[in-house]
Amino acid sequence: MLNTIFFSLAGFLISAPYQNGVVGIQMDLPAQTEVVGTSTHPPFCIISSGNSSINWNLRIEKQPTKEGLTPKQFILDAVKSVESPEGTVTLAQMEMTIGAQKGWWHVLHHSKQVEQSIIGRLAILAPGQQMIMATVVTNLEGWKYGQEQIIRILQSIIPLDPVALLTKKMQSLDAASALLSTLNEESLRPFDGFEEWRRIQAIELDGSLRDIGYAYVAVGLGSMQEIESTNSTKNEPPTGIIVTFQSRLVPNLETGVVSDTDAKYWMSWDGQDERWSSKTTRWVDKINATISETGLRNRPQLGAPKSKLLVVTQDLTTNLIESPFESEITNPWLPRALTWISGLLISNVTSDTTYRWWCYDNIEKQNILTRIDSVVVHFNETKTLATQFGEGTKSTNSTFDNSGHLIQQTIQNNAVITGSTKERLSKIWAPLNL
Repeated sequence: MLNTIFFSLAGFLISAPYQNGVVGIQMDLPAQTEVVGTSTHPPFCIISSGNSSINWNLRIEKQPTKEGLTPKQFILDAVKSVESPEGTVTLAQMEMTIGAQKGWWHVLHHSKQVEQSIIGRLAILAPGQQMIMATVVTNLEGWKYGQEQIIRILQSIIPLDPVALLTKKMQSLDAASALLSTLNEESLRPFDGFEEWRRIQAIELDGSLRDIGYAYVAVGLGSMQEIESTNSTKNEPPTGIIVTFQSRLVPNLETGVVSDTDAKYWMSWDGQDERWSSKTTRWVDKINATISETGLRNRPQLGAPKSKLLVVTQDLTTNLIESPFESEITNPWLPRALTWISGLLISNVTSDTTYRWWCYDNIEKQNILTRIDSVVVHFNETKTLATQFGEGTKSTNSTFDNSGHLIQQTIQNNAVITGSTKERLSKIWAPLNL
């Protein structure tokens, strides 16, 4: 799908705050780093350097601690609990300033090992009689060239109050539920006729922009039969909205591989029922391959109190049908159709608000993810929307005008999408017959 290609594009440029509510920390991560694993029980996250020339991994975990135990003693106990191989030397053992408090930093070098020869450990106190421990694993080369970056990351760690985190989480869940409760025929009919063209550009390593495609989004009224059957009639009364999404992506003009997506997403007036159909065709010259995805979600019923999502993916070139993706959904649930028209969804929001809901996504694989949307309302009535999925670092920042049209969207500093017109896009792509 569209976002899959965006997230795989090269070009990570800046550092950004990363917050993990499970571990209870906030920290600054360089944009090329990646959160490669998270866990709730026990609470930890694993961060990778994401750079093959400077390779390191960082595990940050939260552990209960005894009253009065200092970060220094915590680290020394952790070091003693693991038998060090012959030839191990201590490179650092010192206090490290982390914000307003002092942590303890300890680095070992296993001199007879090549890989994972450097192990650094940092401990700092956290609210609620907890200890945050960060463990860095790298090799000599990674330590030589990445030491300054690693220490900057560690010194940016801010332990967060778990009570405040829980309160914020509950407020964002309540805000999402409240916004979804406003979905009805009266609130959605004004969406009818909305359309916009979007220009898609990749961000190069030097910061310049390169056109890689375009997209079209439109909203109409219709019924689920228009998604389920090719023989449906337009005379049927609408039972919800249909979002049409079409895109063409050409990430590399030299290879000439084109990716076309044509999708329709239906949602009932109250957002409780969904149907969608999407086809993505990758082609070059006369060679092509098409993948289709069909999704459906029915409202809870008597005997089935929880709504279920079913997604079927098929390779239309080989007629191979993958095992269906099926999952019970968790509320508040963001319907798939609304993910393409976020600007319309928040067009009536009048104050800064954070929403937390669950949604389906297939960026890397079919999955149910937590999505966190933070809206900031500006004096000129424009709105910025920062979107984060789960506890990962991948994020999208969007700006919309007061009517819900996209002004600009930046995806993980890999791509920029801007509102455009068919005429402007034709001037770029018509000469290339694309």
